[in-house]
Amino acid sequence: MKKIILSSIFAFLILGIKAQQTNYQDGVFILNEDWFGHNNSTINFISKSSDVFYRVYEYENQGRDLSLGCTSQYGMIYGDNMLIISKQDKDDGDSRIGGRVIVADATKLTNKRAIKYILQNDQGSSIADGRSCLGVDENTAYIGTNNGIFVFDLISNQIMERISGTENPLVNGDENNANGQGAFYNNQIGHMIRTPDYVFAVYQDSGIFVIDPNLHKVKTVIKGCFSSMVQSKDGYIWAACNTNHDAQKYPYGGSNFSSWGDGWEGSRLLRIDPFSLETSNINIPSNMPGIRQTWYAWTNGGFCASAVSNYLYWTDDNAWFESSKIYRYDINNNTFKKIFDAKDIHADRNIYGAGFGVNPENGNLFVFLFNSFTDNRNWIAELDENGNIIENHSLIQNYWFPSMSIFPDKYDPELSTIPETISIDKTPYKLYLGDCVTDADNLNAAIVKSVKNIGNSNLANIFVKHDTLNISRISPKIGGDTRFNLAFNSNGKIITKNINLKISSHLYLQNPIEDIFLKENNPDTEIDISNYFILPGVNNNLIQLQVESNSNEQLINCNISNNKLHISTKISQYGIAKLIIKASAKGEIERDTVLVNVDAKPVLLSEIPEVVLPEDNPEFSINLAQYFHDLDNDDSDIIYTIQSNTNSSLLTGNISGATLTLKLKANQFGMASLQLKANSNGQTIATNLEITVNPVDDPIISTKILEDIYLMENSQDSTINLSVDFTDPDNDDNLIKTRVISNSNTALVNHLLNNNNLTLSFEPNHSGYSEIIIQGALNGYTQKDTFNVYVKDVDQPIFCNNLIEDSIIIKNAPDIVLNLSNIFSDPDDNDALINISVIKNSGSKLIQTSVNGQMLTIHPEHNKSGIAELIVEGSLNGFTANDIFNIKIDDPIYLANPINDIIVQKNGIIENIDISNVFNDNDDNNQNIVTSIVSNSMSELVQVAINENQLAFDLSNDKTGETQIILKGELLGYSANDTIMVRIVDPVYVANSISDFTVPVNSETQWIDISNVFVNPSTDNQLIDVELYNNSNQALVIPEIKSELLILNFSKNMYGKSEMILKATSGEFYTFDTLMLTVDKPLYVKNHIYDIFVNRNSEDKYIKLKDIFDDPDNNMDAISYNILSNSNENLLNISILNDTATLSFSKNFYGEAEVIIEAQLNNYIARDTFLVTVNKTIGITKIEDVLIKIYPNFVKDILNIECSFEINRIVIYNCLGNMIKMEKTVNNTHHKINISNLIGGTYFISIEGKNNRITKKIIKQ
Repeated sequence: MKKIILSSIFAFLILGIKAQQTNYQDGVFILNEDWFGHNNSTINFISKSSDVFYRVYEYENQGRDLSLGCTSQYGMIYGDNMLIISKQDKDDGDSRIGGRVIVADATKLTNKRAIKYILQNDQGSSIADGRSCLGVDENTAYIGTNNGIFVFDLISNQIMERISGTENPLVNGDENNANGQGAFYNNQIGHMIRTPDYVFAVYQDSGIFVIDPNLHKVKTVIKGCFSSMVQSKDGYIWAACNTNHDAQKYPYGGSNFSSWGDGWEGSRLLRIDPFSLETSNINIPSNMPGIRQTWYAWTNGGFCASAVSNYLYWTDDNAWFESSKIYRYDINNNTFKKIFDAKDIHADRNIYGAGFGVNPENGNLFVFLFNSFTDNRNWIAELDENGNIIENHSLIQNYWFPSMSIFPDKYDPELSTIPETISIDKTPYKLYLGDCVTDADNLNAAIVKSVKNIGNSNLANIFVKHDTLNISRISPKIGGDTRFNLAFNSNGKIITKNINLKISSHLYLQNPIEDIFLKENNPDTEIDISNYFILPGVNNNLIQLQVESNSNEQLINCNISNNKLHISTKISQYGIAKLIIKASAKGEIERDTVLVNVDAKPVLLSEIPEVVLPEDNPEFSINLAQYFHDLDNDDSDIIYTIQSNTNSSLLTGNISGATLTLKLKANQFGMASLQLKANSNGQTIATNLEITVNPVDDPIISTKILEDIYLMENSQDSTINLSVDFTDPDNDDNLIKTRVISNSNTALVNHLLNNNNLTLSFEPNHSGYSEIIIQGALNGYTQKDTFNVYVKDVDQPIFCNNLIEDSIIIKNAPDIVLNLSNIFSDPDDNDALINISVIKNSGSKLIQTSVNGQMLTIHPEHNKSGIAELIVEGSLNGFTANDIFNIKIDDPIYLANPINDIIVQKNGIIENIDISNVFNDNDDNNQNIVTSIVSNSMSELVQVAINENQLAFDLSNDKTGETQIILKGELLGYSANDTIMVRIVDPVYVANSISDFTVPVNSETQWIDISNVFVNPSTDNQLIDVELYNNSNQALVIPEIKSELLILNFSKNMYGKSEMILKATSGEFYTFDTLMLTVDKPLYVKNHIYDIFVNRNSEDKYIKLKDIFDDPDNNMDAISYNILSNSNENLLNISILNDTATLSFSKNFYGEAEVIIEAQLNNYIARDTFLVTVNKTIGITKIEDVLIKIYPNFVKDILNIECSFEINRIVIYNCLGNMIKMEKTVNNTHHKINISNLIGGTYFISIEGKNNRITKKIIKQ
């Protein structure tokens, strides 16, 4: 009997009597994306007996506040680990701890490690979101991301290095990871497959990486545009080839479709040999859809292979994340066939996302079914390999959005017969291992074979390649015994086979005799060769040794005795002899060849002639190769050295290659002898070189450079001592004759030379420069020295040429500009070069100043008056001059206190007005202000006069209207005006009273035009102010007045009467109007019917409708009831007798029905809607009652919620899953939520308690 273990709709705790499953070996895990924006991803488990267990990872880690990451798309069981890979570490709507990588126990699901980030940039942002994973060996896994493949250590559960060449060059961390485009949606890593030799990984923008799993390096790339990839039972790799609409060939991409792959279509399959990497294409028939791309929001993909039969399966590619058909390719028979269509189950049924998985143990398909993205019903259909439905598992309602199926690894691999001992002689050994191991619930072709624990790795090369064990001896002679292990890794489970290896031995040369180098006439040489040849198991003394041949008996004599090789050279002979040494024992022979090289000494071809050079001669070189020779070696290999130098103060010698370079010391002469040695191959010969250096006379030289002289105009004479300016290395410096040979400017400077003292005198008031050249002479040699004399003129100061006059500016006047170009002058320079600035402003709060060139701008501050003293400075060449002047800001008379406009009733009185403070002058006495009436626009309406600072009014009888009066104040030539409006009006009255009226309860807001209720003939109603004076029932209605409208806002569910009084005011006059409002309450839903949850074949349920509907103004017995709708009459029959509704459930049926009951009275109608859920369980699992009422539903503003549990949080989402509104810590079983600000449409509301979460659909009007 099938059982379903239920959670409370959306809860995280498992409810019911049955204990949670603890053995996860028999069944299938379903990894779910779950509801994005609301909670982290989840795992469900369907047992072999068809029990369904929900959120098993959270259950097995209770009390640790742990969860999966956000949008988990891939998971695997490898060895004793379960790895779950997510795109982000947690969902924004979930507070629990998640991770992009989760490592859990494969059988217990207890958490081992949660990793938040795979890779971060310097700012701490994620730059590698999870995609896929793969087990590589017992210590290693690979994690595929949108930024490369990372090596994962399964021992420490740590992320290690990223495999070079797999990275995404576009990602830096600033990208939007949810916009469907950009860096995060390019260069993603998809499926990865481990074969015995390689790892294959689909790379979005390049093709398929072929990776060496031992070195973690990319070996090659199979170019192309691919999406999903699988391995078939026969071991071949199959890739789904795709073409982009805009670019039909790789590299893809274009103006309309970017490389993230939206709109790709698969039309063929690429078959890859897992060993040779050879490829071939299989075209999908044109009448069948291709294989859908998986790149956009990456999923595992609807492409699978069977481990039982040589079949490939895929879903059609008609829509994004949604399909209905499954197709099969029979590889052995090369046939294609559609095997399943979800529409055959129900017209609305679809396959979600990656779609399905294939059980490796029996070949059955587990297919993920749903209706639409807004329908939270889900099914898992189990099919046989021909598409026939074996079981259809109905899940509890939730937005699961399944990612993939994960099958437990129940069985260990098993070995067939493999020899325990292998013996080899000379021929390499091979053993095919592909059929030696099987796994009942994994792909046999994917089992990785390897060699481990080789006892003596120096004996043989032992490795597995292409599923074949290869053994070859390293030495053709050396043998021995060793052991090694064959390891078989099937999905992380390891079994081993111990192998004994025997390698035969032969006589062999253990230590080859090195070549022998002797000198000409060398003494006899003896070499012990007793341990050069080895035969295992035989004493070395029993190996016979002899010189089998000597290629140059004219050069050497040789023989072997007592295992020693004896060599003697012949007199004055040199050259090479090749000896062959022969060893023999027990019928086996081995030989070694050795060369004997007898080297001749180098010779001197001729003596090097004496070298004679003049003093201070440049470097002199000699080629020594023409004087030395080696008879049996290359002369270029001779090494030359200087052994001694008898006069190093005269010269130095240096040898580079065969070139000797002599370098003489300055001003030195004499004789020296160098001893030279030539070395060739360790043998030497020496000779002497004689060198003579003859003296020569040197010219005079300048000992220092005279520095230039800088002086001011009219400076004193200057004297320079020239006695040390020149020198002669060979003669007395006092004999040098010095003279001035050139003075370029005698008008500036005169010179006089006396006893090597040069005196310079300067012309008064002259400036400029002169070049002077000095010459020294001795024995026909001359030397010159040049220096410059610079004389700078003296500058005169500037002065103030014209004084700036004081200025008066009216307060708030515009800026004024003063031209200061003629204020300062400089006798030596252009006056335009003078820099002018304001160095003092005593009234910085009164005025601001600025200087542009020679223009001074004065800016008066607003409403400021007073006097400011300014100091202006001119400067040039370090000289300055100042001028001082004043700026006065005068404050004129102004209007200080304007008289308010006057409104008076017809035939009324206006009191006199004091006008003494209407005008003001801040600088002068206000008592001197003269005030007068300038004009009165309507003197026949009112007369005005001024008497001792009092303004008096005299109104005409029975007249209304308006006049404008202008007053003028004057003082010291300045004046200001004040304008007064006087209006004489009629009083206000009620012209059209508002009628009393009645409205039903919960009526919409009423708008009443009150523009013509009150009238004032004098103002044409423009000056009437209407206000709400009184409201007798504020709880019933809230009135307000806006823009000549009376707005009535009615309180929800309130009824009764209210008297409202309006007050109209015009000027100082007012009147009232009264109206009576009645609010009548009609028939309504008093207590909404709870949603009903029952088990299959439940007893009848009864509902008392008098408890549901109510009319406080009428007789309840007069209400009539009927069933307006029942969405599932096959499931449920409903009848009404008097005021009782009876619910009868059809036998053996389960499902859902939406019921609407209608009540009528006095033309009023009220309806209530509730949901009836009949669960599949019969009798074994008791379901805890969860009751909830949400009303009204269709709702306009206030939504009422009543639950059988305490509410902790309420969240409202739109149809796209975006959170719209949230209220936390409600802590009550009843709650009201205001959604009046939402636009009309369909929403989902999630009501969360401590142990419950229920999601309902609501419709906003």
